[in-house]
Amino acid sequence: MQLGFVSAILAELTFEDVLKFAADEGFACVEPMCWPRGGADRRYAGVTHIDVSNLSDDEAGRIRDLVAKSGVAFSGLGYYPNPLDPNPEHRRIVADALNEELPPGYFAEELTHAGAGVEIDVATFESQSTAVAAEAGARGTATLPTKVWSPPAPTLTIPTVFADDFEVRVFASRTGPRLVAAIELVSPANKDRPETRRAFVAKCASYLHQGVSLIVIDIVTDRLANLHNDLLVQLLASGSSLPPQTSLYAAAYRPVRREEKEEIDLWTATLALGQALPVLPLALNWELCLPVNLEATYVDACRRRRLV
Repeated sequence: MQLGFVSAILAELTFEDVLKFAADEGFACVEPMCWPRGGADRRYAGVTHIDVSNLSDDEAGRIRDLVAKSGVAFSGLGYYPNPLDPNPEHRRIVADALNEELPPGYFAEELTHAGAGVEIDVATFESQSTAVAAEAGARGTATLPTKVWSPPAPTLTIPTVFADDFEVRVFASRTGPRLVAAIELVSPANKDRPETRRAFVAKCASYLHQGVSLIVIDIVTDRLANLHNDLLVQLLASGSSLPPQTSLYAAAYRPVRREEKEEIDLWTATLALGQALPVLPLALNWELCLPVNLEATYVDACRRRRLV
């Protein structure tokens, strides 16, 4: 067994001093904090000993030399953004940072959408048009307001459910923006009624049918539905379902075409309270995957909210 530490606890030291401290105290390894430099809203955040956003070849060589000289190994690289944070501004920052690390030709964007986001309100449009005309008249300029066309009454109105979206999307940009991957965090609202479960499953199945890879994370403890199993039923692949009693899980899906056969690769992990979350692959294409460290993002979120 080897003992080490994360360099965030030594915020006042330089990278060289962190290695010296580790060597002097007999530590075998260290995990240097590598996120871009910035402010902090919690303890240990905002500590940067290797700034990956400004890492040149010369600096990388210097770091390798220092590590070799110290005899202290890297146990990992501390880079813990949380793309599923409820704060939209934080998700934007994370997506921006992720865009710095994605291979050329790919970009990420954050998305949150709770139910139906637009209501049709003809009166609002009429009021806006009237206001524009009144403002123009006050300036003494004769203009025609934009015409607003209202369709006839619908033949039929049917009830439906709009799925809550809490996701991060990754796009390929080589031939114009094309969605290639999505991370979906299941919300309690996604699981509480049959119609909301169907809406969530339909959205995920649509992604996979379009060749979009997917990660679904379900850590909702007060609802027992298994949306992964429901999705496999939708895909006519229920033979690969998780045990019926499984309500907490994470699953990755990679649509691929092999020898003219269309298939979906699955990686599943059952979750339990107190157990570390897994690392799952997020496929950008059939041969390129990014590791998504779910435990790191969860711990980061808890720390920022002072839950641990």
